[in-house]
Amino acid sequence: MVSGPSGVGKSTALAELAKQPGVQVVISFTTRARRDNETEDVDYHFVDEREFTDMVRRQEFLEWVEYDGHFYGTPHRAVDEILERGGVAVLEIEREGAMAVKERFTHAVLVLLKPPFPGELERRLRSRGASSEFLSRRLALAERDAPLMDDLYDEFVTSTRTNETVRELRRIIQSRYSPR
Repeated sequence: MVSGPSGVGKSTALAELAKQPGVQVVISFTTRARRDNETEDVDYHFVDEREFTDMVRRQEFLEWVEYDGHFYGTPHRAVDEILERGGVAVLEIEREGAMAVKERFTHAVLVLLKPPFPGELERRLRSRGASSEFLSRRLALAERDAPLMDDLYDEFVTSTRTNETVRELRRIIQSRYSPR
């Protein structure tokens, strides 16, 4: 499982990591609106709140959380299918979701991506054209979560260049798992 604040480079690094044989990134469901640069069924499965609530009721999620006013959930079936094939299921997940999954899968490895220096998250979010309101919310969430992270995560990766981040994630997978 890979977590980190908005703007740290999770999605970019995981898209590259998924090219490794035996590794698959699980696509989460969300109720938030699709951004211009996102693709349905690639970045997320975008659903409305009613459909998400129905999925919760049917217990289709391994975990689900509300984050920044939207719901996010990891589908059971996708994770199960990857594990049944002997692969490594990688989840892009927030702190609360990571804690819930760790309770069920104690062998899961939690990786936290961190920015290389203070102010880098803000720079990256601004470069994406983030609104002042979005920027303020996401930086406040990152600041709120930061003190809680060190005790929860098993591995820490400083997200500098994508290729270096992916190399480190591959090293973690190879040292902790043996994908076929």
